[in-house]
Amino acid sequence: DKIKEMANVAEKIIVENFDDSEFVCRDIAETLGISEVYLRLIFKNEYGTSPGQYMLKVRMSEAWDLLADGISVSEVAGRVGYCDIFRFSKAFKKYYGYSSKNVKMNSVKMQSINQVLSLSKSKLLLSKEQNSVRKIYLKVQSSLQK
Repeated sequence: DKIKEMANVAEKIIVENFDDSEFVCRDIAETLGISEVYLRLIFKNEYGTSPGQYMLKVRMSEAWDLLADGISVSEVAGRVGYCDIFRFSKAFKKYYGYSSKNVKMNSVKMQSINQVLSLSKSKLLLSKEQNSVRKIYLKVQSSLQK
């Protein structure tokens, strides 16, 4: 139906524009040719939350992923639509209950741990291969001595 379609278009507009710091619900309403009040009503009916809260969810989800990838807090803030790192940090902490700095530090630690584990695994595989080569060499040597 038309109302559901308008809510879906609004959701797509949010996803496409979440990184724009000047983007607001009024922009969506104007694009759809409806009032902000009506936009909130149909959006909440379809998605169970307001367009503003949905945009916050999209921004915070993207921010978490970027921080987990080791990107700096200031760069993440800009990429998810915040011009001010302090506003971003405050919103992130309010949303997740963790500071964005801690998420980044923990992700860097996890990346380091994963690198060490990967390196250890590579060394283990190499030592297994070396053992196999050693065994084959010893078998060949013993058969040559006979």
